[in-house]
Amino acid sequence: MAIEATGPASPRERAEAAARRMACWGGGAIGLHPAAATIAVPMFSAVDHDCWLVEAGETQAFLKVPSPDMAPFLDPAAAHGAIEAAAAIGVTPAAIAYDETSGAIALTWLGEGWRGAYMDELPRGPRREALIGLKKRLHDGRPFPRHRTIFSHLQELTALGDRLGTIWPDDHRTFVDYADRIAAAFAASGYELRPCHGDGHSSNVLLGPNDALLLVDFDFAANNDPLYDLAAALLDIEPWDDGIEEAIEIYRGSFDRKLANRVKLHMILDDMLWARLALIAAQSSPRRHVEFLKYGEFRLLRCRYHLRTWPVDEMLRRL
Repeated sequence: MAIEATGPASPRERAEAAARRMACWGGGAIGLHPAAATIAVPMFSAVDHDCWLVEAGETQAFLKVPSPDMAPFLDPAAAHGAIEAAAAIGVTPAAIAYDETSGAIALTWLGEGWRGAYMDELPRGPRREALIGLKKRLHDGRPFPRHRTIFSHLQELTALGDRLGTIWPDDHRTFVDYADRIAAAFAASGYELRPCHGDGHSSNVLLGPNDALLLVDFDFAANNDPLYDLAAALLDIEPWDDGIEEAIEIYRGSFDRKLANRVKLHMILDDMLWARLALIAAQSSPRRHVEFLKYGEFRLLRCRYHLRTWPVDEMLRRL
């Protein structure tokens, strides 16, 4: 579903218009308060949506309203369907309303004591085990409305960037060639499709009282390779081989070198994906204060490092 291309100009006006179209407030007065700041670097938090705390009488909710410049990257209807499926198994806060016109989604407000995690707050140990357990519970749940793999998503972004005239880096063709080789190797060896969160940013892990954890932001959620979901979650928080191996053992019950190769290759692809999205947005978005270019360049830097230091050819032979 396409997000409305015209309408209220300011973020507050868009949020007010979306909230008025939702029936969950009982017709009472609505109060809006900013709930999250837009930060592209280093955490890519609240970049594609404007986020608000909505208060209407005794009702409180977290309202996400898509930013119009991010419309090419979003499918709010698919995100809403994924949230409903994930909330049914206790992985994410439940949606209480959805506005088809704007793509805005109102979510249960969890209250005091809940906040987004930072990278260093997901170390090895019980909290990381809980995070991996949440991802696995999601993967074992009912399928999502959208089927989209990391491979097809990368192709979509490349085509979008080409159509918009995005200036790619000088080694863009090298990245595309590596992505094609990785996709071909996975296609030849086979992989599962399971419901996946599709977003590994630490800020999309909520920390709550008594070490409770939940996942949020299902905008890229789709039926995908579950090992990609694990890889995306590890990319910012685990740079070392022994930590990656430990995470695989937690996820699968035992370590397997072939699974480690798959996870590492997916980590490379995740950096390509977010770099591509950020570079497109850096040229197409009117929000010049959002550091899309810096974020994209950071992702490319790490991707280049892994392509040069990991034995990619050997990993591709051993899937």
